[in-house]
Amino acid sequence: MSGFGRRVCRWCHLSAALLTIGICILLTLMAAGCASLSQTPTKDEPLFGTWFAKDLVGTQLASKFSYRPDGTTVEWTAGRLPDQPNNYEGRFSVAKKWRDSKGNSWYEVSSRGCIAPYMEQKATKMYALVEVHVDGKVLEGEWSTTDFPQEFGSHYHYVFQRES
Repeated sequence: MSGFGRRVCRWCHLSAALLTIGICILLTLMAAGCASLSQTPTKDEPLFGTWFAKDLVGTQLASKFSYRPDGTTVEWTAGRLPDQPNNYEGRFSVAKKWRDSKGNSWYEVSSRGCIAPYMEQKATKMYALVEVHVDGKVLEGEWSTTDFPQEFGSHYHYVFQRES
């Protein structure tokens, strides 16, 4: 009987060790996941402002858009400018932000948007990799509907100038 008791005791120790290792792995994965959650941008982020692309005026693409500190975004398309009702509204969050060695600001931005007025049930999810040049005058980006682009040129690339 004492031999059986030792086997159960060994099994208990092995189970406890495996459970402890499993919990440590789970906590590590949870910590890594939390690190990639939305980051709160400061009110003076280079990303915020109104951006304009003259070469897109009159096309079906947004020629002007704005990222706002309150987490909203608006776009104007096909010649519709701010004195006219905007035709796209959305909500965005910054998933990740950093500066490169040249001082350019980079963002991974996820957004949900739709034809105005904004309604969550009609919104489409989009992901963007955005770079604001160090001088704050040029915004370049790449967007996708599936995941954050890892580089420019892989999906839809755009370049905008900051509106004065």
